[in-house]
Amino acid sequence: MFVGLQSYVKSALKIPKTDELFKATYPFEGLNLWIQTQPEYDQLYKSLIPIHEHCETFLKDGIDPMIGLAHAIANYAGNATVFLEELKKQMDIICDKKIPTRSDEAMEAKMNAKEILTALQEEAQETNQKLMKITEAIGLFKSQTESDAAALKILKPILDEKFSEKHLDSPMTKHMEETRECIRNLIKNQQQTVMSQEYLNSYKWIWDFPGVGGLLLPWASEDMKEALRNYVAKYDKYKIMVAQGDQERAHLLKSIDTARGLIENIDGVMNHLDEAKKSLDNIFNGMVMMNTSCSTLRKKLESIDGNVKTEAHGSSMSNLYISMAVTSWNNVLEVARSFAKHGIIEEATDTNTPTRRGQAVILAASYGGQTVTDLAKMQLNYGTKIVISTKDLIFPPGTLKGKPKALSILYRFGDDPDSWRTFTCDTGTEQVHTLTADNSHGSEVAVNFRKDKSSRYKIHAIVYGLRQITDKAVLNQVASSAEIAGALLVNNASFCVNSSNDPWLGKLKTAAIFYTVDGVLACASGVEGGAIVF
Repeated sequence: MFVGLQSYVKSALKIPKTDELFKATYPFEGLNLWIQTQPEYDQLYKSLIPIHEHCETFLKDGIDPMIGLAHAIANYAGNATVFLEELKKQMDIICDKKIPTRSDEAMEAKMNAKEILTALQEEAQETNQKLMKITEAIGLFKSQTESDAAALKILKPILDEKFSEKHLDSPMTKHMEETRECIRNLIKNQQQTVMSQEYLNSYKWIWDFPGVGGLLLPWASEDMKEALRNYVAKYDKYKIMVAQGDQERAHLLKSIDTARGLIENIDGVMNHLDEAKKSLDNIFNGMVMMNTSCSTLRKKLESIDGNVKTEAHGSSMSNLYISMAVTSWNNVLEVARSFAKHGIIEEATDTNTPTRRGQAVILAASYGGQTVTDLAKMQLNYGTKIVISTKDLIFPPGTLKGKPKALSILYRFGDDPDSWRTFTCDTGTEQVHTLTADNSHGSEVAVNFRKDKSSRYKIHAIVYGLRQITDKAVLNQVASSAEIAGALLVNNASFCVNSSNDPWLGKLKTAAIFYTVDGVLACASGVEGGAIVF
């Protein structure tokens, strides 16, 4: 979204801000007159100059502040994770039934909790103000872009009909041909006057005419030599003027090509603006909800007396909510840092961007024959590592309630698409698995298989039972089933499994197929004896 938006702005800034370029002059009157008398030429620069101005304003009021906002959210998210961790410690004390509510320890914890909540609210207020300003800038730019789109739509047929390179080259080509023809006629006439045996028996002159080529001439008359000398002198001056005109014409053609690119991308930019506004609205709503939650919790803390106790934080659900809050803010922190570092507009990039570490990204997940990507992201992603505590997982049991279940995830660290890996484990072991960028014991490299270049499906990994299937014949069969039938039976035969290579012998197995279709990443899950639908 932001990449497309910034690319559009950066392209538009290449268009000249004034009409000087559009009033380009050439050393020959014919072309200059042709340019200045075309009404479409006025339409060209009158349409393009405002687009430059609109994008220049949006860069200042929208793009730059967005990158600044990314840093602000990164700082806020980083602080929020620390605050939430500390808040959990204070709430554990407040809710500990063994600690008297009116004890010094409990009262101090209560005061600390209120201070933490106040800090969260105060820091969020400044970020909210930035959000509102950027949202206003996006709204204004969208309305301007709508008018720009209308102007470009009118301009498109003019560009196609009048401003191709062929059209702009024609007057120049015609002028050059006329000039060269005059020289040829001069040479021809002079040759006729000196074509005698006397001259033919004399030595010969070789002339290299600029723009004409090398010609072999008999002894030339003084008139002819003078004419050629004058031509060479004039041509030197002419070359300088043409070079300047060509440079202006090249800039003009480049601006026209840029305009064509803007026309092609304008619809996508409108969508990007809508997406950007939705994203900002979501962030704003999230900040408002955080502020409301802080206010509510403050009121509850203020109402605690010797006879009132809140829920003890030892329950699994309370721990899960706190962990989810910390994980969510870690994810916000990573996204904000990534955007802040990789802004496309170089002038707007903050040189003090926090250094990126190998951040975990869970791409897809399957548990017990169900796709559980969102739940896995909330529970397993700890910023720079993925932690799978099998006894603490909270997933719907599905059809395998009371039976052994496998968890399979497709993940990567950082932005490298070649770092995709899979990890599968038995969730009934009470083990804790930790995956990092440097140490991913038990994981496997994703196969990333595509049957052929024309195939819509790319199979990143197939997990059956507790093992990734890497047999190319199976990968080819699964890809064909996805393309032709859109479904696949989940059984040993589909994955070429028998008793000698059973990936979970004696257990009801599940399958997870991680794939991309038409550029969209997906996960298809199923239970042995059933079917998978792509």
